[in-house]
Amino acid sequence: MEIDKLKEKKEAALAHLREAVPAHAERLAAVDSRLLTYCEGVAANEPDTHNLYEVLGVVRFLRLLDDYPYDTDKVRRVIRTHEGEWRDGQYIPGTGGLKFTGMEGPTRYQMTPFQVYMYALLYGPHCYVPTGQAAGSRPLSDTETVNPEDGMIYDLRRLCTEFTLFCPRKVGKTEEAAFVATEFMMFGDYNAEIYCTANSQDQSKILFRRTMNLLRQLDPSEKRIRFTASEMNWRPGQMRAASITALSAGGKTKDGLFAQLCCADEFGSAYYVKNHSDMADLVNVVTGSMGPRREPLLLITTTAGNNIEGPFQQKLDGLKRLLSEEV
Repeated sequence: MEIDKLKEKKEAALAHLREAVPAHAERLAAVDSRLLTYCEGVAANEPDTHNLYEVLGVVRFLRLLDDYPYDTDKVRRVIRTHEGEWRDGQYIPGTGGLKFTGMEGPTRYQMTPFQVYMYALLYGPHCYVPTGQAAGSRPLSDTETVNPEDGMIYDLRRLCTEFTLFCPRKVGKTEEAAFVATEFMMFGDYNAEIYCTANSQDQSKILFRRTMNLLRQLDPSEKRIRFTASEMNWRPGQMRAASITALSAGGKTKDGLFAQLCCADEFGSAYYVKNHSDMADLVNVVTGSMGPRREPLLLITTTAGNNIEGPFQQKLDGLKRLLSEEV
């Protein structure tokens, strides 16, 4: 019976997408043609290539596209930073982009439709947040406006503050987390604090080193950024004061964190031991320090495994319920 209900829900979601994707085609293509390609592929679902929650994810994305302001320019800048410019499947030299770890060494890659969709969902939707301050009490920033209904100042901020990438092995999850960390280091808050967290020191260092490889491309002479075994930060006197630090579960977490980005790598492999999880504690400590940040983000990247006894399973169940409400 439960399987029949899930199949019924998936058919209803696909029926919705077959109408919704064509209706949104122009807006999707305006962001990137690959975004439209991905949404069309999910809607077609031939031959049964996408699971229920992938389908519901696109349903949710299109709803957010309707319900909230969308920053197309920001998404396009992120894509350009990631890959540079390409023509007919060939990279155009000198157009930027970063080299990622490949079978034959650092290589530039053109992003897949799914990667474009991921960044379109993460960076695009925004919302107006009340600041609690009245109009005229201070000058407005570039992202603020006055709500004529209540006369209060509202700030336009990124809607997504928690993003989960849950998929099979060897699809570049760690590389994508490293890129997001690099983007925050370069374009986040002036004093952004980014933390590469994982269950073990080895795993956190993998993410940290992948991020370091990207940043070294931007500062190969190390004139602006200081690189150490566990921390990267802007040198004194530079235009920014952001930093990236590697932290592992069970280790000693320093006091006074003020995180803007927490990359929780392989969160799905964390277990409860006597109703306690060091990884969950670490993520809670880091995210608990984000309160004053204007646009914080918890980025969870994890492999689809069979661990149903850890803290990620509760989060996954919550995500499934959230997506199920879209139909």
